[in-house]
Order: sequence, then C-alpha cells, then structure tokens
Amino acid sequence: MENHTSSSLLAKLTTHIFHKDIYNCDDDAGHILFIVRDPVARALSAFNYDKPDEYDFHHSPNWAKRKAHFYSDCPFYQMEDFVQNGLREEGDSPDRCKRWAKKSIQGINTHNHQNPDHWYFNYQYYLEAIPSDSKILTIRNEHIEEDIRSIENLFECHEQERLALAKSANVGSDQDR
Repeated sequence: MENHTSSSLLAKLTTHIFHKDIYNCDDDAGHILFIVRDPVARALSAFNYDKPDEYDFHHSPNWAKRKAHFYSDCPFYQMEDFVQNGLREEGDSPDRCKRWAKKSIQGINTHNHQNPDHWYFNYQYYLEAIPSDSKILTIRNEHIEEDIRSIENLFECHEQERLALAKSANVGSDQDR
C-alpha cells in the first residue's frame, strides 16, 4: 500500500476548512489560504457542477427539474452553447437566458433556483466572509508545488524541516519494509 501523506509542512499546519457550508476556522486566524484555479477551467467545472444527470432526476427530481431549465430551455447543453448563445449579444438564446448566463458567470445569485448557483461561491464570496485583517495566501493549482514551497519559505521552513517531516510521515509505511 502506498503512503500518500504529504511531506509539506504547510499541509501539516493547515487544518481548517473554509468552504460553502463549512467554516471551522478561528475568527482570529492570521492567515487564510486560498487555492485558485485557471479561470476557464473553473468556469467549465461550475457549468457542469449544477447540470443535472440521470442520477439527479432519479434521486432529486425537484432540484433536477429546476436546474434543467437553464441547460435545456435556453438551450445550454454544453459550455460552448452557453458562451455562444448566452454570453454573446448576438446569441440565439431568449433574453431571460442571456440574463441568467451573465449573472451566473458574474457570480450573482439570483435566488431563482434555475440558473447555476455554483458560480456564486466565487472568490468574492469568500473574501467577504473572512476577517478583514486576515493575510491572504494563494496557491495556484497549476503551480502547486512551487507555491507551497514559496509559502513555506515565507514562514522560514527550511529543507531540513521538510526532510524531517517527510521522514516522520513515512514511518510505518510500506517504504520502510
């Protein structure tokens, strides 16, 4: 069995979660760590997140029917349709669908429960929710190792500490046998 324990001091010290429905951070936390993604990849993920599938129609039919309007009535079957027909002024979608598309991509929650609300939980949402005097640290998903090392260096974690942590994390793993 492979040991997946991180050898990062940052991972060892980061123990709280701040997400849409979870906030177990101390209000006096001095640093808030955000992981950010490529904006286009995030938009595609958010588009697909609220898109109902067969499982949703079977297990959550009311939710799935509400969300299906955005994807089938507008019609935004794929992200390309969303961009071409919903975000372009000359797009073929009805005006209400264009309004939903624009508000969705801007992260505006319309509370109509038909357009995707996953975009609402964007960086602005989190920024407004954290203590105003927090220091914000950012890791870019596409440069995760480099950014973790930079933050560890900021906190003066040196290579010897990393190696000691890695060694202690691997005690009892298959690598020791």
